[in-house]
Amino acid sequence: MSQPPPPPRKSSWWSWIRISEVVGVLALIIAALGFWDNHTDHKLAERARMAAEQKESTAPLVLIGVADPDGGRIALRPARDDQVIQGQTFVFPKDARGDPVETTGAARIEADWFESGLRKAGRAHKGDADDLRMPIGVSTTYLVDGDLRADQSIYDVGYRLEPRFLRSDRVILEGLSVVRRGVPGDLTAAVEQIARARGLDQPAAPAN
Repeated sequence: MSQPPPPPRKSSWWSWIRISEVVGVLALIIAALGFWDNHTDHKLAERARMAAEQKESTAPLVLIGVADPDGGRIALRPARDDQVIQGQTFVFPKDARGDPVETTGAARIEADWFESGLRKAGRAHKGDADDLRMPIGVSTTYLVDGDLRADQSIYDVGYRLEPRFLRSDRVILEGLSVVRRGVPGDLTAAVEQIARARGLDQPAAPAN
């Protein structure tokens, strides 16, 4: 005669304790992972913000030039408002002017500095008398957030020649444009190289 099957065993309270412990541990793990993800995202966002601020603070110096109405001077200012020019040294192609010009305070380029050289170069390219340009080197010291920095760049000075009766052509400065930024080493040699490549060292055509 077969024996009846044994009655099902009732779950003990120890089993429920083990299950609750597992659930509690899993909840802690999930909470820790969430906290870690949030912490990591915050750190990444903070690093991105700091990198953006650093990039912003080290932005290059770019000069903007605005010519006076009479064309005798170009006033200079940085493209960025947080950059303050302290002083500048200007170098020219040797056929335009042999020695550099240094300024402190009012940043500017004046036609009087090299107008004979501009006339000479303009006469050598008489066919483009209304769209002339001369490369010059500009070495600038400037402040950004209290830090003193330096920049060497080459710019084109745009100008034109206005004929005058029984007098030399009048030089009229028109503006400024970037040619090369962050020039290393000898700035004068770099300016001279560009001038030679453009033929600005050629003898001027005889005046009519």
